[in-house]
Amino acid sequence: MKNYNGKIEELEKNLIKNLLNNNLSDLDHLLSSDFKLILPDGSKIAKNLSLLEVLSNSLNIEHIKLENITYNYNTQDMVMTSVIFTVQGIFLNKTIDGTYKFIKKYEKNEDQWSLISGSGFDFKHISTTVPVGA
Repeated sequence: MKNYNGKIEELEKNLIKNLLNNNLSDLDHLLSSDFKLILPDGSKIAKNLSLLEVLSNSLNIEHIKLENITYNYNTQDMVMTSVIFTVQGIFLNKTIDGTYKFIKKYEKNEDQWSLISGSGFDFKHISTTVPVGA
């Protein structure tokens, strides 16, 4: 199975750059037409439900840092990533400062990779959870 780690890391870095610069046209190109995102607070956003409009009017990121990325290849043309981000900013008039883990799914279609889904979790909450029976 071919290793696309370099390409996927490039896409992750482009995602960060485009979020920081509020570059909606490049975000539109990176996200698949049926992209869906579950935010750490449980709210859901779909691209076809004006995700780009929400981002353009409600997202102000001051700083974002990619801390860790792992890859899991489901098939030759599908990759799951686990990424830890440290973020400082505001989204929907709420402070989003913190560390989050996002699990994302990328899919390759005719030499074009796109982000098709993502789900975010508050990493601090996850890393401090005590296992059942401990």
